[in-house]
Amino acid sequence: MPNYYNPYNMYPATYVSPLGYSGMQPVAPVQQSMAPVQSQPRPIEWVEGEIGAKAYQMPQGWPADTQIPLWDTTMPYIYFKSWNRMGMPNPLQKIKYDPTPVEVDSQMLPSGNSAPVDTEKFATKDDIAELRNELQKLQQNNMSEMSGMSNSQMNWGGQK
Repeated sequence: MPNYYNPYNMYPATYVSPLGYSGMQPVAPVQQSMAPVQSQPRPIEWVEGEIGAKAYQMPQGWPADTQIPLWDTTMPYIYFKSWNRMGMPNPLQKIKYDPTPVEVDSQMLPSGNSAPVDTEKFATKDDIAELRNELQKLQQNNMSEMSGMSNSQMNWGGQK
C-alpha cells in the first residue's frame, strides 16, 4: 500500500505517536486498578509527656491523614497526632484516661456453698469399661464376618 495522505485520519499512516501506536491501529483502553490499602498493625507508641508527643515524627511510608495514638509514660494521657497531606502536623489532641483496677464480682467466683450436683447423669468408670468391652466384641464379630465374605458379597456401594 503506498504511503499517501489520508484526509479522514488525523495523522498520516506512518505517524507513530509518543505512546507507541500509530493512528491506524486500534488501541484498547487502559484500565488502572487501585490496589486495596492494607492496614498495617500499629505498635503502641510511648512518648514522654506532651513535649515528646509534639516532637514525634510521622513514620516513613504512613499515609497522610492518619492518626497515631501516643501513650504517655509519665501521666495517664493518650495523645492523638495526625498530619495533613503536606506532611505538616495537625493540632495535638489530648485525652485523659483513668486506669482503675477491675473489680471482681463475688457472684462470678466459685464458692464452697454451691448447689449439689446430680451424679446420676454422669457415667462411671465401670459404665465406660463396659461400653469399651461391648465395642471390642462388636468389632471382632464384624471382622470375623467380613473375613469369610468375598468382595462380591460385601456391600461397598451401599446397594442391596
